[in-house]
Amino acid sequence: MCFAMRSIIGVEVLFVGAMALPVSLQAEGLEFRNTSPRQVIVEWPGGSARVTLVTAWGRTREPNKEWKTAGDKLPAVEAVAGENYVEIRTVGRPTQDERVRMNRFDVEFTGDGWSDPSGTRTWVRRGQWTTVAEASKAVLAARSKPSKTSVPPPGPTDGSLGRVAWPPASGLLRYLNKGISANDSNNDDWTGCLRDYFSPDVALPMVDESAILRDGPGGRIAGVVATRALGIAFEAADKFSIVPVVWGAKAGTDAPACVRICLAAGNPSELGARWVDAMETCPLRVFFSGDSVGAERGSYADILAGRVSSAYAGKVRCWNISCGGYTTASALAGFQRDVLDSRGNLVVFQLCCNDVLRIKPANVVANFRKMIAPTISQRGGRVVVLTPLSYDKKRVDDTLKAGTDINKVHTEDYIPALKTMVEEYQADEKTKGRVGFVNIWDAMAKVRAEKGADYVLLPDGSHPNAECHKLIADAVWPELKRMAGASLEETEEKR
Repeated sequence: MCFAMRSIIGVEVLFVGAMALPVSLQAEGLEFRNTSPRQVIVEWPGGSARVTLVTAWGRTREPNKEWKTAGDKLPAVEAVAGENYVEIRTVGRPTQDERVRMNRFDVEFTGDGWSDPSGTRTWVRRGQWTTVAEASKAVLAARSKPSKTSVPPPGPTDGSLGRVAWPPASGLLRYLNKGISANDSNNDDWTGCLRDYFSPDVALPMVDESAILRDGPGGRIAGVVATRALGIAFEAADKFSIVPVVWGAKAGTDAPACVRICLAAGNPSELGARWVDAMETCPLRVFFSGDSVGAERGSYADILAGRVSSAYAGKVRCWNISCGGYTTASALAGFQRDVLDSRGNLVVFQLCCNDVLRIKPANVVANFRKMIAPTISQRGGRVVVLTPLSYDKKRVDDTLKAGTDINKVHTEDYIPALKTMVEEYQADEKTKGRVGFVNIWDAMAKVRAEKGADYVLLPDGSHPNAECHKLIADAVWPELKRMAGASLEETEEKR
């Protein structure tokens, strides 16, 4: 038997040992007790949630060194009582530096007033808050398609949603508004933590992976909220998993994975946003907004996300919302949902390639301004604007044969328009230093000048090879690093 309790600024903490006895505490309508070293039951009038740490996956800083922990080798959990929540978090310090660690918590709701077998009263955020029943339709539809490499998991059963889950992104770094494969060996997504919910080659929809809300009686909402969650998965609407992720933990330092059970009266969207904000204290939220160039796996955006995450460990989170075919108009249409609603305060814009000859330079600038203005008006707000790509000689020659000099269109129309826009922001004392500019056209043209006019950087004529993605990342990194540092300095000053 081993448990202890102490008060930290009015918060009661229960430390759980190997044979801890059941203990009851309260937190503003919530009562909780541990039933094992890795399980906590949280109860409230008419309902309860059983939270169990079931497995953990990780990767150390040594390349490709992965580990998995389960059963008795898992850390214990401790329970913390807050004003309107109970926090369950792992106890213990890593014995070696870790690149990333994922901890899967299984949660089961019970109670007459809180059961929801259909999923119509359980909410997740997919753009806007929506029910799990609605959000899962696309997953179940995709599951009906034959898989190329394995048999899909079971479909829906009577009275349940079936087995559904949502990934956040490839490489643990990004959202996609396209699909990803759950077993892509070229990136780190999942590292197996929820892979039993997936079949390969199935495109899955994106949802906010930090919160699951349950609409209960009397206008009350119960929420399961996690810090930097890797994803969520549903066995049924009343039984699901949520996977907090811990980045860059140092050996011998505290780095808990945390899940909160929250309870309050109100509507799901307001409470969900409030609870996620309370958990997501990360001050720098970087968004890469681009077209298919940025959406490719291993793109410049992935490279930059890794660099900025390493440079400002524990203070930054990155999203890649790039999508094939996007123009500035496409990005603007979803900007509130994709960036502002997620409190993005540093945006790298790699757009305009698809605008060329379709949207006039003046309208491109107008679209950018509508996205830049709300971004830089917030605390720590910064943006970096990239030029269109410089095309290989073959692509340029093809456009000349068709009657258009694409080089001239870029260098005389679109790039000057973007440069002038940024200079105007720089000239205004209110916005000076908040809008950066990187001419990746020049960086690519310089390589061809050094290696020969026929040197290929865009094998299919439009999309960079690995060398070109690194070239773009290297060109952007000094400005992104400068902007990130300035954003963090301003954000932390105002805290």
